Amino acid sequence: MIARLCWLMFALLVAHVSEAQLPLNSDFTPEIFQYDLSHLWTVDSFPTDDGNQLVERRESLGFIGDTYQRFQIHFTRVEPNAAIPGSYRVYGKTKVRDNVCDFRGTLEVEWVEPVPSTDLPEWVDTTRLRQFVLTGRYTFREHLDQSGAGILTGTFTTYAYRRHEGRLEYDGRRFVADDFRNHQFKGNWTSYRTGRTKVCNWGDYRIPDSGPLDVGAAEFGIARPYIGNGWENYLEAFHKYPPNDPRGEPARRRERFWWKE
Repeated sequence: MIARLCWLMFALLVAHVSEAQLPLNSDFTPEIFQYDLSHLWTVDSFPTDDGNQLVERRESLGFIGDTYQRFQIHFTRVEPNAAIPGSYRVYGKTKVRDNVCDFRGTLEVEWVEPVPSTDLPEWVDTTRLRQFVLTGRYTFREHLDQSGAGILTGTFTTYAYRRHEGRLEYDGRRFVADDFRNHQFKGNWTSYRTGRTKVCNWGDYRIPDSGPLDVGAAEFGIARPYIGNGWENYLEAFHKYPPNDPRGEPARRRERFWWKE
């Protein structure tokens, strides 16, 4: 707590310093703590590389356990905790098979650093746009009285960018790249009832440390042995039919709105 308050006081002292004056290896955490970043985890769409076209953001992909059973999670609300800089209250739902749980918890941003200019695509004008990596920890507690409930804990990495003197935005600038991903969550789920712990990872467009599950090149692809572990609807929604084929719309709708059911 003391460290976070010190960071906030330091941020206020340096607020007048322009972004261009801060070196690339600088710790941007105090500066970023001045902003409400909650929208990064709840955006519905984001601009592509050229900034002129919006892409609808898909629901996160995830797995739980050593059988790579599909795990789904949706943040229904994210709001800053005014008492703790960099801390956010998170509310949402999880789903494994047909079991849906409500959860609430916290997401703590611990470190923010800029992406070195040598790692950026040639089209990026670093005098007007800068990309950042946010890292931290999360703890999400599913409702104790619900079936199959437990606690999710781990670390996350989020990619964002900021135009000159603007707020941070969800970084979808490399959407067309084969390795595009964002919101990478790595951790465990622990059952309240049994105390048993399972690996549980999820992310946007790719899943961190997904082992043999993801065999896709240009996009996430499910290895045949794991299709029956909850991935059937995903395949029908995004791989069985062309993108605009109406036959795939029921499956696509289930992917978008499962948490409203």
